[in-house]
Amino acid sequence: MRIHEDSGNLGHFLVGVAVIVTLAYLATQIRRNTLEVRSASLNTLAAWHFQFQRSVWTDPVTNKLWLAGMGGVALPKEEGRRFLFMVISLARLWGRVYNWLATNNRVLVGTISRSEAILPPSHASELPHDPL
Repeated sequence: MRIHEDSGNLGHFLVGVAVIVTLAYLATQIRRNTLEVRSASLNTLAAWHFQFQRSVWTDPVTNKLWLAGMGGVALPKEEGRRFLFMVISLARLWGRVYNWLATNNRVLVGTISRSEAILPPSHASELPHDPL
């Protein structure tokens, strides 16, 4: 009976080792997959930004609207709405990029306040300090 007990104990030990090895393998695969998904999401955000830039600079109507709106020219009501939509879309995109960086790059978290991100350092005191 001693041989059967020893072989049973050895079997339990080997199963335990196999479980640990399997968990380690799965952990590395999950980590690799997470990095790939994060990279893909950043690439998607960058592609959206470049698409926005391309639409502003290649479409003459959009280009004229963007330059007029950014230059402070008074726009007719409909063009003003289109320009506002463009600015809001761009702000949302930048917000997504900021959120991506804040959640995926731990170095940025807590190192810059929102007021410093919006204004140059000489004007940062004009807004209330709002740490991340």
